[in-house]
Amino acid sequence: MTRYFGPGCALRYHTQVQEGIGEAPMRRWEAGGVVPVMPPSLEHLDVLLLTFSTRRRVQQDGIAFQGQRYFDVALAEYVGEDVVVRYDPSNREEIAVYVPELPLANALEDVRERFVCRARCWEVGREGIRAQICQTLGREREASRALESLGQQVEEAYQRTAAHVPSNAALQIEQRDGADVPNLERLERVEEPESLRGLREYVGARLPPVDLPEVMLEVAQQTGFFSHFTHVSDSSAYVEDLPFP
Repeated sequence: MTRYFGPGCALRYHTQVQEGIGEAPMRRWEAGGVVPVMPPSLEHLDVLLLTFSTRRRVQQDGIAFQGQRYFDVALAEYVGEDVVVRYDPSNREEIAVYVPELPLANALEDVRERFVCRARCWEVGREGIRAQICQTLGREREASRALESLGQQVEEAYQRTAAHVPSNAALQIEQRDGADVPNLERLERVEEPESLRGLREYVGARLPPVDLPEVMLEVAQQTGFFSHFTHVSDSSAYVEDLPFP
Protein backbone atom coordinates (compact mmCIF):
# COMPACT_ATOMS: atom_id res chain seq x y z
CA MET A 1 0.00 0.00 0.00
CA THR A 2 2.79 2.42 0.91
CA ARG A 3 4.57 1.64 -2.34
CA TYR A 4 1.56 2.65 -4.45
CA PHE A 5 0.04 5.38 -2.28
CA GLY A 6 3.30 7.24 -1.53
CA PRO A 7 4.30 8.16 -5.11
CA GLY A 8 0.73 9.04 -6.03
CA CYS A 9 0.40 11.37 -3.07
CA ALA A 10 3.77 13.03 -3.72
CA LEU A 11 3.50 13.34 -7.52
CA ARG A 12 -0.18 14.09 -8.02
CA TYR A 13 -1.85 15.49 -4.95
CA HIS A 14 0.95 17.81 -3.83
CA THR A 15 1.66 19.15 -7.31
CA GLN A 16 -1.89 19.68 -8.60
CA VAL A 17 -4.10 22.68 -7.84
CA GLN A 18 -6.58 21.83 -5.07
CA GLU A 19 -10.00 23.46 -5.00
CA GLY A 20 -9.95 24.08 -1.26
CA ILE A 21 -6.82 26.26 -1.27
CA GLY A 22 -6.77 27.39 -4.90
CA GLU A 23 -3.21 26.21 -5.56
CA ALA A 24 -0.96 23.19 -5.32
CA PRO A 25 -0.12 22.18 -1.73
CA MET A 26 3.58 22.04 -2.59
CA ARG A 27 3.55 25.64 -3.88
CA ARG A 28 1.59 26.75 -0.79
CA TRP A 29 4.14 25.10 1.49
CA GLU A 30 7.16 26.52 -0.33
CA ALA A 31 5.67 30.02 -0.21
CA GLY A 32 5.69 29.90 3.58
CA GLY A 33 3.12 31.21 6.00
CA VAL A 34 1.84 27.73 6.84
CA VAL A 35 2.04 26.92 10.55
CA PRO A 36 1.29 23.24 11.10
CA VAL A 37 -0.83 22.33 14.09
CA MET A 38 1.38 20.17 16.27
CA PRO A 39 0.06 17.76 18.89
CA PRO A 40 0.94 18.60 22.50
CA SER A 41 2.97 15.41 23.03
CA LEU A 42 4.34 12.33 21.27
CA GLU A 43 1.60 10.25 22.87
CA HIS A 44 -1.03 12.47 21.22
CA LEU A 45 0.81 12.07 17.93
CA ASP A 46 0.58 8.29 18.28
CA VAL A 47 -3.19 8.54 18.66
CA LEU A 48 -3.37 10.62 15.47
CA LEU A 49 -1.03 8.48 13.37
CA LEU A 50 -1.52 4.97 14.72
CA THR A 51 -5.11 4.63 13.58
CA PHE A 52 -5.07 0.84 13.90
CA SER A 53 -6.07 -0.16 17.40
CA THR A 54 -7.39 -3.17 19.27
CA ARG A 55 -7.85 -4.35 22.84
CA ARG A 56 -5.70 -6.97 24.51
CA ARG A 57 -5.41 -8.38 28.03
CA VAL A 58 -2.04 -8.06 29.72
CA GLN A 59 -0.57 -11.41 30.76
CA GLN A 60 2.36 -12.07 33.09
CA ASP A 61 4.66 -12.45 30.11
CA GLY A 62 3.34 -9.41 28.26
CA ILE A 63 0.79 -8.88 25.48
CA ALA A 64 0.06 -11.50 22.83
CA PHE A 65 -0.53 -9.74 19.54
CA GLN A 66 -0.44 -11.03 15.95
CA GLY A 67 1.43 -14.19 16.92
CA GLN A 68 4.15 -12.32 18.81
CA ARG A 69 4.79 -11.47 22.46
CA TYR A 70 5.31 -7.82 23.42
CA PHE A 71 6.71 -6.75 26.78
CA ASP A 72 7.74 -3.76 28.84
CA VAL A 73 8.35 -3.51 32.59
CA ALA A 74 5.55 -0.92 32.86
CA LEU A 75 3.01 -3.63 31.96
CA ALA A 76 3.57 -5.42 35.28
CA GLU A 77 1.13 -3.01 36.94
CA TYR A 78 -1.64 -3.97 34.51
CA VAL A 79 -1.46 -7.78 34.55
CA GLY A 80 -4.97 -9.14 34.10
CA GLU A 81 -6.37 -5.84 32.79
CA ASP A 82 -7.55 -4.92 29.30
CA VAL A 83 -5.57 -2.25 27.49
CA VAL A 84 -5.75 -0.50 24.11
CA VAL A 85 -3.03 -1.41 21.63
CA ARG A 86 -2.21 1.03 18.84
CA TYR A 87 0.16 -0.11 16.13
CA ASP A 88 1.68 0.58 12.76
CA PRO A 89 1.12 -2.42 10.43
CA SER A 90 4.49 -1.76 8.77
CA ASN A 91 6.39 -1.86 12.08
CA ARG A 92 6.00 -5.13 14.00
CA GLU A 93 8.81 -4.35 16.43
CA GLU A 94 6.78 -2.30 18.92
CA ILE A 95 3.24 -1.35 19.90
CA ALA A 96 1.89 1.63 21.85
CA VAL A 97 -0.13 0.63 24.92
CA TYR A 98 -2.84 2.83 26.42
CA VAL A 99 -5.24 2.49 29.36
CA PRO A 100 -8.85 3.51 28.58
CA GLU A 101 -10.07 6.45 30.64
CA LEU A 102 -13.21 8.57 30.97
CA PRO A 103 -13.45 11.66 28.74
CA LEU A 104 -11.17 14.43 29.98
CA ALA A 105 -12.59 17.64 31.40
CA ASN A 106 -11.00 19.75 28.67
CA ALA A 107 -13.22 19.39 25.59
CA LEU A 108 -10.32 20.37 23.34
CA GLU A 109 -8.47 17.22 24.37
CA ASP A 110 -9.55 14.42 22.05
CA VAL A 111 -7.43 11.80 23.79
CA ARG A 112 -9.40 9.56 26.14
CA GLU A 113 -6.66 7.04 26.75
CA ARG A 114 -3.65 7.33 29.03
CA PHE A 115 -0.32 6.30 27.53
CA VAL A 116 1.41 3.45 29.38
CA CYS A 117 4.45 2.40 27.39
CA ARG A 118 5.87 1.19 24.12
CA ALA A 119 6.03 -2.58 24.36
CA ARG A 120 8.62 -4.27 22.19
CA CYS A 121 8.77 -7.68 20.59
CA TRP A 122 12.35 -8.81 21.10
CA GLU A 123 12.05 -11.57 18.51
CA VAL A 124 11.20 -9.05 15.78
CA GLY A 125 13.72 -6.58 17.16
CA ARG A 126 16.50 -9.14 17.11
CA GLU A 127 15.82 -9.87 13.46
CA GLY A 128 16.25 -6.20 12.61
CA ILE A 129 19.37 -5.89 14.75
CA ARG A 130 20.79 -9.08 13.24
CA ALA A 131 20.28 -7.73 9.73
CA GLN A 132 21.96 -4.44 10.65
CA ILE A 133 24.92 -6.15 12.30
CA CYS A 134 25.37 -8.58 9.42
CA GLN A 135 25.31 -5.72 6.94
CA THR A 136 27.87 -3.76 8.99
CA LEU A 137 30.20 -6.76 9.31
CA GLY A 138 29.66 -7.90 5.73
CA ARG A 139 28.21 -11.25 6.84
CA GLU A 140 25.43 -13.38 5.46
CA ARG A 141 22.14 -13.47 7.39
CA GLU A 142 21.43 -17.07 6.43
CA ALA A 143 23.45 -19.60 8.42
CA SER A 144 23.72 -22.02 5.50
CA ARG A 145 25.23 -19.39 3.21
CA ALA A 146 27.58 -18.20 5.95
CA LEU A 147 28.77 -21.77 6.61
CA GLU A 148 29.23 -22.33 2.90
CA SER A 149 31.40 -19.21 2.69
CA LEU A 150 33.43 -20.22 5.75
CA GLY A 151 33.87 -23.71 4.34
CA GLN A 152 35.24 -22.24 1.13
CA GLN A 153 37.68 -20.09 3.11
CA VAL A 154 38.87 -23.14 5.08
CA GLU A 155 39.37 -25.11 1.87
CA GLU A 156 41.39 -22.27 0.30
CA ALA A 157 43.51 -21.95 3.47
CA TYR A 158 44.17 -25.70 3.43
CA GLN A 159 45.24 -25.64 -0.19
CA ARG A 160 47.60 -22.70 0.46
CA THR A 161 49.11 -24.48 3.45
CA ALA A 162 49.58 -27.70 1.50
CA ALA A 163 51.27 -25.82 -1.34
CA HIS A 164 53.80 -24.24 1.07
CA VAL A 165 54.70 -27.41 2.96
CA PRO A 166 57.78 -28.24 0.78
CA SER A 167 59.25 -24.74 1.32
CA ASN A 168 58.46 -24.50 5.06
CA ALA A 169 61.78 -25.00 6.89
CA ALA A 170 60.10 -25.09 10.30
CA LEU A 171 57.92 -28.05 9.35
CA GLN A 172 59.11 -31.64 9.16
CA ILE A 173 57.10 -34.72 8.29
CA GLU A 174 58.03 -37.72 10.43
CA GLN A 175 56.99 -41.34 10.27
CA ARG A 176 55.30 -42.59 13.43
CA ASP A 177 53.67 -46.00 13.51
CA GLY A 178 53.51 -45.98 9.73
CA ALA A 179 51.75 -42.61 9.53
CA ASP A 180 52.97 -39.19 8.43
CA VAL A 181 53.00 -36.86 11.44
CA PRO A 182 53.85 -33.15 11.14
CA ASN A 183 56.53 -31.94 13.53
CA LEU A 184 56.78 -28.20 14.11
CA GLU A 185 59.62 -26.47 15.84
CA ARG A 186 58.70 -25.12 19.24
CA LEU A 187 57.40 -21.58 18.96
CA GLU A 188 59.00 -19.01 21.20
CA ARG A 189 56.80 -17.16 23.63
CA VAL A 190 55.87 -13.63 22.64
CA GLU A 191 55.65 -11.27 25.58
CA GLU A 192 52.53 -9.17 25.93
CA PRO A 193 53.17 -5.51 25.20
CA GLU A 194 52.64 -3.02 28.00
CA SER A 195 49.86 -1.36 26.00
CA LEU A 196 47.86 -4.61 25.99
CA ARG A 197 48.15 -5.03 29.75
CA GLY A 198 47.12 -1.42 30.26
CA LEU A 199 44.11 -1.87 27.97
CA ARG A 200 43.02 -5.00 29.87
CA GLU A 201 43.18 -3.16 33.20
CA TYR A 202 41.34 -0.14 31.75
CA VAL A 203 38.49 -2.25 30.34
CA GLY A 204 38.24 -4.29 33.55
CA ALA A 205 37.97 -1.15 35.68
CA ARG A 206 35.11 0.21 33.54
CA LEU A 207 33.01 -2.96 33.74
CA PRO A 208 30.35 -2.46 36.46
CA PRO A 209 30.05 -5.11 39.17
CA VAL A 210 26.82 -7.02 38.73
CA ASP A 211 25.17 -9.91 40.55
CA LEU A 212 24.10 -13.03 38.69
CA PRO A 213 20.39 -12.64 39.63
CA GLU A 214 20.42 -9.14 38.12
CA VAL A 215 21.84 -10.52 34.88
CA MET A 216 19.18 -13.25 34.78
CA LEU A 217 16.35 -10.76 35.38
CA GLU A 218 17.61 -8.44 32.64
CA VAL A 219 17.92 -11.31 30.17
CA ALA A 220 14.44 -12.50 31.17
CA GLN A 221 13.06 -9.03 30.49
CA GLN A 222 14.46 -9.09 26.96
CA THR A 223 13.79 -12.73 26.07
CA GLY A 224 10.91 -13.87 28.30
CA PHE A 225 12.61 -17.20 28.98
CA PHE A 226 10.98 -17.43 32.44
CA SER A 227 7.70 -18.37 30.76
CA HIS A 228 9.25 -21.62 29.49
CA PHE A 229 9.92 -22.95 33.00
CA THR A 230 7.43 -24.25 35.55
CA HIS A 231 7.90 -25.38 39.13
CA VAL A 232 7.53 -29.09 39.89
CA SER A 233 4.67 -28.37 42.31
CA ASP A 234 3.09 -25.27 40.79
CA SER A 235 2.09 -23.80 37.45
CA SER A 236 4.49 -20.88 37.74
CA ALA A 237 8.22 -20.80 38.32
CA TYR A 238 8.24 -17.30 39.90
CA VAL A 239 6.19 -15.17 42.26
CA GLU A 240 3.11 -13.46 40.94
CA ASP A 241 4.23 -9.87 41.63
CA LEU A 242 7.67 -10.18 40.03
CA PRO A 243 7.80 -7.29 37.52
CA PHE A 244 9.41 -9.34 34.77
CA PRO A 245 8.10 -11.92 32.30
